[in-house]
Amino acid sequence: MLRRLTSAGAALENWWLAPRPLHGLIGARIVFGATLLVAYALRLPAYQDLYGPRGIGGPELAARVPDLPPFHPLILPALDLLRQIPSEGAITALYLLMLVALAAFTLGFRTRIAGVLSVVLHLLFWVRNPIAYVSWAGFVTAPLLWVALAPVGRHVSIDAWLRRRRGLAPASWFASGWPLRLLQIHVCAMYAVAGWSRLDKPTWLNGDTVLIAMTSANFSRVAIDWSAAAPLLAVATWASMVLEGFAPFLLWVPRVRKLWAWGLVGLHASLAIVIHEEIWAWSAVMIGGLLAFLFSDATSPQLVEPHHVLRERAAVQQLEAGDPVET
Repeated sequence: MLRRLTSAGAALENWWLAPRPLHGLIGARIVFGATLLVAYALRLPAYQDLYGPRGIGGPELAARVPDLPPFHPLILPALDLLRQIPSEGAITALYLLMLVALAAFTLGFRTRIAGVLSVVLHLLFWVRNPIAYVSWAGFVTAPLLWVALAPVGRHVSIDAWLRRRRGLAPASWFASGWPLRLLQIHVCAMYAVAGWSRLDKPTWLNGDTVLIAMTSANFSRVAIDWSAAAPLLAVATWASMVLEGFAPFLLWVPRVRKLWAWGLVGLHASLAIVIHEEIWAWSAVMIGGLLAFLFSDATSPQLVEPHHVLRERAAVQQLEAGDPVET
């Protein structure tokens, strides 16, 4: 019994901490950072109305209407710090700092510092006015943190370019797997909540949801008569239920992981094309999270390390073995 427990503990430790490829996390860094950067850049014309002291739910409104109920009492009131700032200039400075941090994180410049700043500032602005977004902005906070905690500036980044300019050896494409696992778990939890909550919704069970969305001026980008395509849209509704409902299980099965992940990528990409509002941001965030599954199978650094690193390692091994080294 003790041996089995020890073996199980070792297997869990290996699953959680063993080196894993950074490809998916680096891709998620770029996708999450770019999505937030674009979303906040689009809000620039109205950022004071959304987050400033005179804006929605700001302190000046609270002073004029003292009996006004709390703006959003259930969303992290302890972090509702921006609402207490009376200066528009301070809000402007923090907003610009967030844009700079997001750009730096996306490009991989001072990546760890930029990532932490991005997480903190996005969290503060989201808590200040959560109705300024579709719900993707609340979801992305934790995945953004998991990515920021990983060494995602090692490659495809300005930091990596500067490292090469200084003549330093390239960093490994592998790192401890716990940030990757946290991102994977978070993505699966999202699919569980979204997919399983539809099992008692008549519009989903009857196959009507996609047709309703495509014929609604509030959602659809394509203003045509979709009634002739109703059977096809019903199939799309049920396919979405299957893809998202089984994702928390099948994304962990190596034989079908990539197939299922690509199916989900196609689903989210399709939604971004045909649905307006900020579904594009939801889709981008979920696709960024799915990269953690699409690039999680490599088990040996030799599968992904650059060729010159492999040649240098082979030369060292030849020297150690006493064999002549070809030049």
